[in-house]
Amino acid sequence: FNVKDDELQFNRKVENLLSQIGDLSNQDIFLNNKSFSIGIVGKWGYGKSSFLALLENNIARKKDQYILIKFNPRHSKNIETIQFDFFQALFESLKPYDARFSKSFNNYLKALQIIDSKNIIDFVNTGFNAIINVESEKDIINQAIQRISKKIIVIIDDLDRLLADEIIE
Repeated sequence: FNVKDDELQFNRKVENLLSQIGDLSNQDIFLNNKSFSIGIVGKWGYGKSSFLALLENNIARKKDQYILIKFNPRHSKNIETIQFDFFQALFESLKPYDARFSKSFNNYLKALQIIDSKNIIDFVNTGFNAIINVESEKDIINQAIQRISKKIIVIIDDLDRLLADEIIE
């Protein structure tokens, strides 16, 4: 999908959105622990997918500024793997920028497993140490992300097609 196919004339809005994102300082975002979400909302057939396609194309042309991570929860094998699949997509995309991501992310996922409803006893047994591990691994990941000189944009598509339980995951 490219600008020539932009019958709904979204490209100007896409460029404006990327300009606003580009104006945000990485330093400000991390120092203030800020991240943000942008929702693209519209009825079926109003061009949400076209908007996202233009956004992806614009990001692809600016690879020196952005890392694009695409995730579609509908592609997960089942509801129980949605979170794992999301983190897998995130980690795989960031690994080329810092080899330490692999180990940190694996440790973070292991720490998160402690809170899994199936392992609630493990959480009770390990108690406060489990929470510390999650926070420690999260800090390591945040520091690694700060070392990347690009903004990370995650597109999660098709949320409107998920069931309520899948959205919660």
